[in-house]
Amino acid sequence: MHKKILFIAVVFLFLSSCGNNEATTLSSEPLVLNYQDMLFIENLEQQLGYDLNIDNIVTTVEETLDEFTYLRIQTMDLSDLNLINIPLNIGDLDSLTYLNLENNILESLPDTICSL
Repeated sequence: MHKKILFIAVVFLFLSSCGNNEATTLSSEPLVLNYQDMLFIENLEQQLGYDLNIDNIVTTVEETLDEFTYLRIQTMDLSDLNLINIPLNIGDLDSLTYLNLENNILESLPDTICSL
């Protein structure tokens, strides 16, 4: 599971906007998913039995807390994965605004989904 951290790490370059005279520095450290979002993906992969190509199923938004910037899952496409259940910690994805669950064989949805 620890190897997945490298897989989940996403690099974004911060480019200065046109006409902006303020100096900007490019971060040399890759941005990573916050812990709760990463844990959900790991639980989902464990349930499926294989690694997901996260770049194909999620879009992210940057969030800064205490001068640390990380990524939060904003949209997630879990269609056509033959999901029977969704990990209970889906309710922890508090930045999630869109979730596609089409063409799965879901038996139920966890109550935690109501907290989204």
